[in-house]
Amino acid sequence: MGLAETLNEAGRYRQALEVANQAMEADSTRWDVRLAYARSGIRSRDKAVQERAAYIYASMPDSVELKAPDLTLIAAQQMENKHLDEAKANLDKAIAQDPDYADAYFQKGMLAFKSNQPDSAVVHFEAAIRRDPKSPLYFMNTGAGADAAPAIRQEHPGFRSAIALDQNLVIGHVMLGQALASADSIPAAKASYERALKIDPPTPGRCAAWDSSTCATRTSRRLPVPTRRRPRRSPGTRTDGGPGPGLTWE
Repeated sequence: MGLAETLNEAGRYRQALEVANQAMEADSTRWDVRLAYARSGIRSRDKAVQERAAYIYASMPDSVELKAPDLTLIAAQQMENKHLDEAKANLDKAIAQDPDYADAYFQKGMLAFKSNQPDSAVVHFEAAIRRDPKSPLYFMNTGAGADAAPAIRQEHPGFRSAIALDQNLVIGHVMLGQALASADSIPAAKASYERALKIDPPTPGRCAAWDSSTCATRTSRRLPVPTRRRPRRSPGTRTDGGPGPGLTWE
């Protein structure tokens, strides 16, 4: 099952699931095959596949050691199903097993965000960044957490850092624009939205007017319309196709 693992590590989750499915069809009694399916299936956006993967994880014998990435994947799925105490327990286990596994800290941040603890969320996101400083997702959520906690807000460094890592990160420019608009920095907000529009030009039917001169796209990613009001942020599906919460808009 090395191919499925390699594909998962490369972020090619759909292909990894296809390979794991084929292996399950050939021999679903082998625990290494079942584990490979669980690792791929729990990342799926298909709820039935997710639930089957979670069941396989739960039925693993004691002889099969679940590693920090497994525990983190399980926790992310538990958060989606609002089993927050179980998710916290698995994330604590993951960190105890591998203190350098960045995504466990990221998911602890999302857990804190879901629990309306933005200050704590930022602490965990920053811990993830220290272990993996090249993930725009971590910086994006740090920016969102800081923006939700006025006591620690500092010129939106999380959004800016995410954009620095990926200049074409449309949602990064949009979220920075939204935060700047909330702070009444309207010219800077407008410039940020215009950068987003340059990367992802609007088409008829997905454009909303703002200041009579520009607009923000509202795509399947649910990008916000610019406004001076503070946006509502909520944890949602990760943009990288992985499991568990990332940041989306209402």
